[in-house]
Formats: sequence, structure tokens, C-alpha cells
Amino acid sequence: MRSSTRCTVLAAAGAALALTLIGCESTPPASAEGAALAATSPVNQRQARQQAEWAEAIAGLDFDSGLVRVQRPPRRSDVVAARQFLEQGEADLAFNRKIPAARAFAQAVQAAPDMVEPYLGLGRAMTLKGNTNLAAASYRTALELDPNLVHARVELAHCMARDAEYDHAIAHMQQVLGLDPEYAPAHERLAVWHYYRGDYAEAWDHVHAARDLGHDMPGQFMNLLTAQMPDPAAG
Repeated sequence: MRSSTRCTVLAAAGAALALTLIGCESTPPASAEGAALAATSPVNQRQARQQAEWAEAIAGLDFDSGLVRVQRPPRRSDVVAARQFLEQGEADLAFNRKIPAARAFAQAVQAAPDMVEPYLGLGRAMTLKGNTNLAAASYRTALELDPNLVHARVELAHCMARDAEYDHAIAHMQQVLGLDPEYAPAHERLAVWHYYRGDYAEAWDHVHAARDLGHDMPGQFMNLLTAQMPDPAAG
């Protein structure tokens, strides 16, 4: 073994394991002081502050069941207050103020738990945050109140796809087509998700369905699909 190309590791018996690297540099273990400095770095402090702000914004809501539940529901929904919170949330989103928007939508949910719109707004805010689990819970709750809500079903399918849960994403998008057979973007997404699963024939079926509805498929995707399987209808 040449020391110029390999590292010889010598382990000493005992409570501690001493590593001696010959011919290469090693990275020393982080000291307690170094760990403390990392924890107090400006970047980590900012991240911790943002996480605390997000948690505070949705305080009073429980997502553990995969749905959104108000921990202390009101005796009667206050639709007027909920709509005011909704307006504030939409204004915050328009200026990319994601945390204040989430807070406003959460307050709308707590004011009127049986109202659909606050869950849709909360789902959008959670999607912008990148938390697909909480976004999916928001859209599921909206669908619990109105199973025929196409927009919520579409967004829930996208949440599943973002987490690579393509079976669930496909099932939800198929339900979208059951509610609105003319919704061509559903066929585009189904083609893409079947492609990811390796179901190229199914992907082509949805490409044709999308085109029949006058929908143009992305050129890059079509190149990828054709490389895996030429169009069966072309032959």
C-alpha cells in the first residue's frame, strides 16, 4: 500500500478510538466551543428565528392527524372575521410576506373552522414555505368540507408528487378528471407522473388525451418520453 494514495488507519484499544491517518489530512472533530459558535452563527440564528415565527404563526392548529384541527374551536363560526383575515392573508402573499400570510390564514381557520377558503389560503402559504405535509393537510381538510373542490384536489395531488408519492398523486388527479373531464392540465401531470414510474404507455395515453383537448405538452418532457418509448400511435 503506497502512503501517497492510501490512508492507513491505526485503531487503539480502549474507551477512545484514536485514528492516525498517514499520507492524507484529516478533519478534526468539532469541539464544544466550535459547536457553540456554529449554533450562534448569524445564519443559524436567522433560521431558528424563522422556525419559531412559523410555529407561532400556526399556533392553535393541530396537523397531527393529517388534517387541520382547531385546538379550541369557537362555539360559532365568525365568517365576518374570517373574511377579514383572508383579505389580510391575500395582501401579505401579494407582497411575499409568507409568515404573516400563514398567521392570517390560520386565524381565519380558527375564526371559522367550517369555512373552506381559509384552508386553501393556508395550503398556499405552506406550499410557499416548502412544507408539503402541512399544505396537504390543509387541502385534505378543504376536501373534507367540499369533496368536489377541483382546485383543492389538484393542489393535493401536487403535494403528493412533490414528495414523490406518485401513486397517491395519480389517484387524486384521476379524481380531478372525474370531476372535470375537460381539465387538460391533469393529463399533462398524469403523463409526467406515469413517466417517473416507468409507465411509458400510460404516459403516452395521457399525452394524447391532453392534445385532444388542445393542450400543448412541454417539449423537453416529450423528448424524454420519446427517448424511452416512441409514440405507439405513430406506428
